Amino acid sequence: MLNIDQFKSVFRNPARSNLFRVQLNFPSPISNDAKDVFYCHSASLPTRTVGVIDIGYMGRHIKFQGDSSYNEMTIGIYNDLDFTLRKKFEAWVELVNGAKDNLSAIDWGTIQTDMKVFQLDGKENVIKVYKLVHAWITSCGDQIDLGWDQDNQAEQYTITIDYDYWETETTRGGGVDAGIASS
Repeated sequence: MLNIDQFKSVFRNPARSNLFRVQLNFPSPISNDAKDVFYCHSASLPTRTVGVIDIGYMGRHIKFQGDSSYNEMTIGIYNDLDFTLRKKFEAWVELVNGAKDNLSAIDWGTIQTDMKVFQLDGKENVIKVYKLVHAWITSCGDQIDLGWDQDNQAEQYTITIDYDYWETETTRGGGVDAGIASS
């Protein structure tokens, strides 16, 4: 059993879940603004699951690696009086599928974009970057609850993003370190 000094010498400094930034890239023709990042109050690091192929052989089960799957990401957003990001998310979901005409963007590439999640240290230095490749919005957000009894609260909602896969410095094929700036 480790005493506290031994534990601290091994586990020197934990990554903190409240030190992060999400680079919200929007597809053209929706404008991007560096200030958009400040409205994002919650996110997650993406997940990856490798499927299992289970083959029966003479009463035993042999397992082989299957295909990877990636879970969608939910991002929490603060709303401002101008509905700055909400308007952009509404425009994006309209590109994906029109509310009135049920039409989608002609070119799939016009609704997809790459997004980045930055894990930061205590001095706001980037220590890890996840790049979500070919991301697109699948949900424009939760309803925003309004109520006369909701004193001293900022409006907030979530959006849902799906993507093809993620990259980081630990993935094959160039990874994130080859082409991602820290801002």
